[in-house]
Amino acid sequence: TTTTNDTYQVTGTVTATGSRTIGEAGLFDASTSGNLFVRGVLAATVSLSSGDSIAFTFTVQVTSSVV
Repeated sequence: TTTTNDTYQVTGTVTATGSRTIGEAGLFDASTSGNLFVRGVLAATVSLSSGDSIAFTFTVQVTSSVV
């Protein structure tokens, strides 16, 4: 990016404890009872078996303009 400290990046990994299907991912401001900050809907669902994992990376660039 072109401005120092204008980007926030978070990577999280989900490991399935049983069969499940992932269709979306979210970034919250707390690990429990948090507020949704960013939501992503996958173009296609991903099926996981027990022990499989999937990683999501959210990159948010903050910009502002002065009028």
